[in-house]
Amino acid sequence: MTTAVTAALGDNPAATSVGAAAGTAVRNLLTDPRIVGALGSVTRSVLIDFARQPAVSAAVADAAGQITAALMGGTKPVVALKSALQSLNANPDIRDAVSSATNRVVITLLSKTAVREQSGQLAGLLVTTLLSSASISFAPVNAIAGQVTQVAVTSLLGNPAVGHLISDVAVEILGGMPTAEVTNGALQSILRDPALHVALGTAIGDGVGSLFGANLLGFAVGKVVGATATLAIHIAAGIALLFTADTSIGAAAGTADAAPNISHFFEQITVASDLYVVNAIVPDWQNALAS
Repeated sequence: MTTAVTAALGDNPAATSVGAAAGTAVRNLLTDPRIVGALGSVTRSVLIDFARQPAVSAAVADAAGQITAALMGGTKPVVALKSALQSLNANPDIRDAVSSATNRVVITLLSKTAVREQSGQLAGLLVTTLLSSASISFAPVNAIAGQVTQVAVTSLLGNPAVGHLISDVAVEILGGMPTAEVTNGALQSILRDPALHVALGTAIGDGVGSLFGANLLGFAVGKVVGATATLAIHIAAGIALLFTADTSIGAAAGTADAAPNISHFFEQITVASDLYVVNAIVPDWQNALAS
């Protein structure tokens, strides 16, 4: 991980320090007993359920038969194995099973507090290290940015809409979709989904509110900032969609019924989605204040 991050930053003066911080943080993440236990448990359960599916068993049996027949016909083992794996990858039952298993693993892991907290700490550490390595660095600002990032990322990962987006991205990557297409699809989902606007805005609010402590003031500041950020993101997303000319990307993101000659802005900013955003910004505020 250290090498990968350092190489990605290239000639950036902060490459070495950020790479080292990333390596340490990821190592802490992967050695946390709570996370290791959760990963082992969900992986074992998913693999057992995966193998028990009749369609999967039949596909694997067919692949094994293909390998045996190929070997008996004089085909090299590596070639026979590669051909069988390609056959399995092209099997829709296998692809559906892998997709379901990936969704289950991602959603289960993100439901664990330890995973969210450690991921937030990783993000905060990277931001703090990056800022500390900059030519102009101010320690108090670096600490504030790190804390806001940590709390915001922790909040984001706890949002179901974000969890499903991460899960979808993981499925697409495992399915062999090119990185550029995966990125475009994720961006389009973020622009078009009001639930993700709320998640982003709420995360920003939680991050800023954390600077005032876990009290009524911090709660109030977080909700005000979160509401403002959510509405700003919602409007900015609509404006950005004005300039999205490629409707095929939108179709891939689940908006295939969008009319190509209608402005994306008016397709996105609808009464229903605006009401959703407003109603979702401060859920159960009376109960929260009472507590």
